[in-house]
Amino acid sequence: MFKKVLLIAIPVLIVALLAAVVIVPPLLNRTVTIETRALGVWQETGASAAPSPSPSPAYRLTIIRTPGGAYGHDYSVTYTRSFKGAFPAVLAGDEIHVWGENTKDIVWVINYNARTDTLLVTRPGGRDLHGLRRVSN
Repeated sequence: MFKKVLLIAIPVLIVALLAAVVIVPPLLNRTVTIETRALGVWQETGASAAPSPSPSPAYRLTIIRTPGGAYGHDYSVTYTRSFKGAFPAVLAGDEIHVWGENTKDIVWVINYNARTDTLLVTRPGGRDLHGLRRVSN
């Protein structure tokens, strides 16, 4: 009886161990999609459709990586809708948070949609919603 248990238990244990060695490491090294796919130059989609001689400009947003940046920020974000210079930003889960001038307030939250390769930029709390499409990497 004991030999039968060993004959069954040992192969099951070996298969479980092999599965753990093959499956677990890739899960631990998971890269959040926004971490690399949001890099580049983006342009707002929905520039003003109001009839006027000079429609609203399509604002651009640029995200570049700055590893080891000031205050531990991972990105530098320029968004012509809101500011002329670059502002620091950090990866926060599956979002990028753009900090204001004093690096204490989040001024924009950036989300990436992998299915459509677009960004959604909002103010904290969901205000000022803007969709952007990729212009270049």
